[in-house]
Amino acid sequence: MNRIEIQAQAEMPFPVEELEKILQAVLERLNIDNWEVSVVVAGADAVRRLNREYRLKDAPTDILSFPQDGERQPDGFVYAGDLVFCPEEIAANCGRFSEAEKTEWLRLAVHGILHLSGQTHNGYGADEPMLKYQETIVEELKNRV
Repeated sequence: MNRIEIQAQAEMPFPVEELEKILQAVLERLNIDNWEVSVVVAGADAVRRLNREYRLKDAPTDILSFPQDGERQPDGFVYAGDLVFCPEEIAANCGRFSEAEKTEWLRLAVHGILHLSGQTHNGYGADEPMLKYQETIVEELKNRV
């Protein structure tokens, strides 16, 4: 069992419960248990500020991941970190890549959770191992969530 706390500060294209279902499916697929993940759905201005402060990039982005130390808490959960989704940027991705909205949210959930688990990528090319793994998971889950 994993614990996911979601704060929707911006409008989403579907109910918050659907995002939780997507995140739970990704964690289950990755065999991750007893994680606590904090999720914020924020507008482009807020995401831009966070991206500027933490990544030195003065632009909004689709998702930000903030991994934590991963120490087990007294209640048995591991606080894995924070994910920040930006609905405006995700909608733009859908148009740019001709992708269904829910599939793009799934892709970014996988991407963010892989980062929280310590995986990284050096670029966005199709040969990046993390991104290949991400797409494998998206293909497996997209018709289930």
